[in-house]
Amino acid sequence: MICPIENEDIEVLLAYCSGTVGDAKAAELKLHVSGCPDCAPFVQLQHAVWNALDVWESNPVSSDFDRRLYARIAEVDREPWYRRAFDFVRPMFQQPALPLAAATVVIMAGFFFDRKQVILPVPSQPAAIRVSVTEAEQVERTLDDIQMLHQFDLDSQEAEKPSKSM
Repeated sequence: MICPIENEDIEVLLAYCSGTVGDAKAAELKLHVSGCPDCAPFVQLQHAVWNALDVWESNPVSSDFDRRLYARIAEVDREPWYRRAFDFVRPMFQQPALPLAAATVVIMAGFFFDRKQVILPVPSQPAAIRVSVTEAEQVERTLDDIQMLHQFDLDSQEAEKPSKSM
C-alpha cells in the first residue's frame, strides 16, 4: 500500500480514525499503520483527539437563554443607526496608527489641491533652436512646393517661346 502521508492523502487517515471507511479499507489501513513510522503517530494522535471529544461534555444552556438573547437583539435594534455605525467603526479608531494616517492623508490632500501652478521661465535661446520639429518639416515642404512651382513656371515659359525652325 502507498503511504497516505507520503502521498499527501491525509483524508484517508482521518476517515480511518473517524471510522467512516469500509471494512476492507480499514483492515488494509490498520495493517499499514502498524508498520509505518509516519502514519502510526498520526493515527495515535487522532485517536486521542476523538477520545477526548467523546468524553467532553458542554455546559448546559440556561432555560432563559433564548429570552435573554432575543432581548439583547431587540435592545440593539432600538438604538439609533448612527450609534450602531459608530460602534462598528470605533475599534478601528482605537488603533493609534489609523487616525494618524487619516490626518496625514487630509494634510497631503490640502497641499496637493492648494498649490499654485508654477510656470518656469523658458531660458532665452536663439530662434533656430526654438523651432519645433513640425515647424521644420512644414518649412521643408513649403520650400519643396516653391521649387516645384518655380520649375513648373520655367517649363511653361519654355513652352510659350516660339520655336525657330530653319
